[in-house]
Formats: sequence, C-alpha cells, structure tokens
Amino acid sequence: MDLKDAYDQLKKANKEYHIAVNCEQRAKPRAKKQFHEEAKRIENDVWNIFQSCPVLYEYVPYKGEFFTSFFERDFDVLMDTLDNMKL
Repeated sequence: MDLKDAYDQLKKANKEYHIAVNCEQRAKPRAKKQFHEEAKRIENDVWNIFQSCPVLYEYVPYKGEFFTSFFERDFDVLMDTLDNMKL
C-alpha cells in the first residue's frame, strides 16, 4: 500500500476512533463496553494499516510508543503531520 492510500484509510479511522471514544465517555454504563470494543477494533485496523505501509513509522511522533497507552494523542499528532504534508 502506498502512503496516500494509507493516509486516506487513517483519516477515516481517526474520525471513527474519535466518535467511538467520545461516545464511550458519554454513554451509560451498559453501552460503554460496545463503544470501547469499537475503539479497540479501530486500533487494530490502524495496526493493520501500519503493517501494510511500514513507511508510516517514519512519521510517528514517539517511535516505539505509538501503540501504547498514548495511542489517541500519538494518532492525532500523526494525522496532523500527514495533513500538513498535503498528501
């Protein structure tokens, strides 16, 4: 996969991820699990995109920490970096 295709998929995943996280924070206890699982699924999708386009690792803000507890922050920084590149 080339960088442009990966960027397009990441952009969509970023939007879906933020929706899932925001819904999880606002949801009633019974529904929180559903949104949490959706956010985790999207994290796995992002991982798969990275596996398909390893050049993305060059744009990760903190190498070796992207898929840790700071995923949301790092994902936003990555998307800002890619947005500024105007792919």
